This record gives sequence, C-alpha cells and structure tokens, in this order.
Amino acid sequence: EINSRMKKSELKNELFSQLTTLLEPYEFALVRRMDWYVRKEESKLIYRLDFYDSYRKDVGYTVSPSLAIRIDRVEHIYHQVSGFEPKYQKDTPTIWPTINDLRKGDDGYEYLLDTHKDINPLSEKLFVIFREIALPFLEENSSIEAIDRLLNADPQNENNFFCIPQHRYFRGTIVAKLAKNDRYDQVVRVYWDELAHFLPEYLNNYGRLLKILEPM
Repeated sequence: EINSRMKKSELKNELFSQLTTLLEPYEFALVRRMDWYVRKEESKLIYRLDFYDSYRKDVGYTVSPSLAIRIDRVEHIYHQVSGFEPKYQKDTPTIWPTINDLRKGDDGYEYLLDTHKDINPLSEKLFVIFREIALPFLEENSSIEAIDRLLNADPQNENNFFCIPQHRYFRGTIVAKLAKNDRYDQVVRVYWDELAHFLPEYLNNYGRLLKILEPM
C-alpha cells in the first residue's frame, strides 16, 4: 500500500512538473497545497486540478480541471458573516465553475492518470484546455462587474458559476451592490426568498450581510 501511494504521488508530481513548465509563460504559478495554479492581479485567476481515486484506487487518479476567480474585496465582506474559520478564508473563490459548465464535453473533462505513459498526453490536454477555455474565461470575467453579470443576469434560475446555491446568493448580493447593479433590490428579494428554504442561520447571516452593505 505504501508503494502504491508513492507511485500515485510520483504521477501527480510529474504531471505538475510538466504542466508548470507549460503555464509559466502565462504567469500562472503552482500552489501545491491547493493543487491549483494562480495568477495574481486585482483578482486571483485560478486554474485548478481535482484529483479523484480512479476505478483502480491503488493505482492512479481521475483528473478533472476547473477554474475559479477570487476577488479579495468580495471575500472580505462575505467572511464577515460566513462563519468560516480564519484559516480557510484566504482560499475561498468568488466563483468556481467547472470546465464542463463552460463547454460541455463528451468526456466530461475527466481523464485517467494511471501510468507514467499518461503524463505527456494528459499535460498537453490540460494545457490546451487552459489556453482555449480557461484562460479566455478568466481574463474576460475577472472584474466585479463581470461577476455581477454572471451571477445575477437571471437570479431566479440555477447558475453554474458556483456549485453551492447559498454561496451564490451571498456573493451575488455583494457583487450586485459593489457594481451598483440597478436591479439590486430585485436580486435581494429573490435571494432572500431562496434562502428561506435553507437553515435559518443562512437567512440570519444574509440579514447581517445586507446591513453591512447598506452604506456602500
């Protein structure tokens, strides 16, 4: 079992080594503890790899790319009511879609990493996804105004830019306020009604959030 874990670790390390070289010209640096690459501007642009045990658990992984954008100003406001422990607050994303959310793929953008032979073709495939799908999306949607459009264009319907609805309602409200969205009051009404279906603490925290946003 120890040897199996070592082999899996080696596969992961080699994949990151190759992909790091490919992403360096785009100024995306590896944050190994999070399994993601980040470029820090006014926003943090993140290209993330999610690793799951493959069907042969002792051998390799299924690898799935996703992406995220973090705007520190939004997250600072959110964490005044989020209840997250401080040690987790610095890594929370403002939006977090999967690649498959942005462009449906026949393979669901899930790839096997079972042997060393997989590393070269997989690193190349992940780089192409980064260059053709992830990077254009990240660069086009890194502002508060862009995220407001993504989260709040249709507040009554489901949204693929954050997988947990409650988190979307909080972030959507914050960016609507900061972006001076003309429909801010409508957004608040919709999200208030939606949060009423969850645990009472969500609605209580949402009320606290609205008070924080009032003078902004």
